[in-house]
Amino acid sequence: MLLYLATFVVAFARRPLVPLSASNAALPILVLPVVIVLIVRATEPVWLILPLHLLAFTVMALVCHSKACANARTRTTSRCSI
Repeated sequence: MLLYLATFVVAFARRPLVPLSASNAALPILVLPVVIVLIVRATEPVWLILPLHLLAFTVMALVCHSKACANARTRTTSRCSI
């Protein structure tokens, strides 16, 4: 839950810390290993699989929040408002 809320704060900041283009570029690179892990049904090593899933989730949430903020910025003035 904390990671999800942190991506919301980062995306809706006055000046986003991570550009949308960077998170968009990183997303396929992180999702592909997760998909491979799921296809082969790997469960070990947990120390590698768990952070991989959490990182992919965090970047995915950041992309979604950044796109929502970009849509809100185009509809309003220069600042996001919810």
